[in-house]
Amino acid sequence: MKRLISAITVNEAKKSGKLEIIIGGKSTIITDEARDLAKKYGIKFVESATIPAQDTQEFDRNTIKLIVEKTLERLPPEKRDMNAVTEAVLKVLNNYNK
Repeated sequence: MKRLISAITVNEAKKSGKLEIIIGGKSTIITDEARDLAKKYGIKFVESATIPAQDTQEFDRNTIKLIVEKTLERLPPEKRDMNAVTEAVLKVLNNYNK
C-alpha cells in the first residue's frame, strides 16, 4: 500500500521537533509542497529498513517496520544505523518467540 507524505505530515513533524521523516522508498509518495516545506524546515526524508521475510516469523512485517522506525526516531542522528536497528529488533523478537 502506498503512503502519502503531504505538507500536513511535514508540519506535524516540525511541531514534534522531528528532523527526519521515515519513508518506505517507492511505496511512499511525497508531494511537492511537502518537499518544499521539509527543505524550509531542515527536515530530511530517510529510507526505512527492509525487513527480511524469513526473520518475521509470527510478527507482522508492518509491526516490525513500525518498531524500527520508532526506534530510529528516538536515537540521536549520529547513532541512526537502520541495518543495526533492524537486526537488533529482529533478534529481540526472535528471542521472544522461543
